[in-house]
Amino acid sequence: MSSSNGSSQKKSTNSDLPSQFKFIEDTLKNTPSTDNDGAADNLAEILKQLDDAGDIAQGVEDKLDKLLGDLEEMIVKLEENKDQKPK
Repeated sequence: MSSSNGSSQKKSTNSDLPSQFKFIEDTLKNTPSTDNDGAADNLAEILKQLDDAGDIAQGVEDKLDKLLGDLEEMIVKLEENKDQKPK
C-alpha cells in the first residue's frame, strides 16, 4: 500500500481551489458523454456553489475575527476601569 496519492493531495492549497475546479469542469465537459447526460454540468454547478460557499465562509470568518477583536478590546477597557475605581 503506497501513500503517494495522499502525499500528492496534501500539496494542494486553498488558494488554487478555483483553478482546480476549473480544470475538473473543463475535463468533464471535454469527456465523451455517458449514460449520465448533464452530469458534467451538474458537477460543474456543484463545484461553483462550493467555491461560492468558500468565499462566503471566508467573509463570515473575517467578520467574526473583527467582532472577537472588538470584544477583547472592550474587556480590556472594562478591566482597566475596574482597576481604577477607588475601593
